[in-house]
Amino acid sequence: MTGTLSSEKWGEVSFDIVSVTFIRGEAFKHKDFTESECRLIRTPDLTNSEENLARCLLLARMRGGLLSGIPPDTVWYEVRYLKGEHLDELRVLRYPYWISPNDENELGKVGLRIPKRLQKEPKALAGNQVLEYFSADPNQWQSPILWGHSKAGPFTILEGTHRLVSHYAEAQASVTFRNIVYVGLSESSCHWHFPDQLDVQYEVNRAYAPSR
Repeated sequence: MTGTLSSEKWGEVSFDIVSVTFIRGEAFKHKDFTESECRLIRTPDLTNSEENLARCLLLARMRGGLLSGIPPDTVWYEVRYLKGEHLDELRVLRYPYWISPNDENELGKVGLRIPKRLQKEPKALAGNQVLEYFSADPNQWQSPILWGHSKAGPFTILEGTHRLVSHYAEAQASVTFRNIVYVGLSESSCHWHFPDQLDVQYEVNRAYAPSR
């Protein structure tokens, strides 16, 4: 019998660790990090409230539009593990480039209509840029970030879309594929969640202030 993500080990976490993961997932796109921001990304101290606030503000600068569509009452979890057998529970976020009413953004079907390829190795970037935190090797992936209404799913991919679209077939068939994943849950509607079909926006900083 195939297991579901709900049957894996779930543990509640603060948004601070999720924010680091978000930033690392987007870092390769940005070339204007200061030295202090690079340090916040490379060697985070999650016990330091000033650092957590700085990362929250950095993330708002980088991905404020994405965060503004996530309900402020979202509770975050670390789940060990996302496996190949769980991938059909995932949906690609409701963004114009990815949307198709024909398949309701189911991950495997999106991969068929919008195939993606990633570079083979992460690479160190010059100057005040940071390590590219993703790879074509699924065993070296940065943790994806998901969102849903309950542990039963389905789950929208907030971070990690290209990785999962690119390697859906390979990862689904692999008995060794497993990744730690962060999942946000809320009963409220989410702008990015295809089943909700609502244009909901929220305040970034108020919703995702770091823990003290």
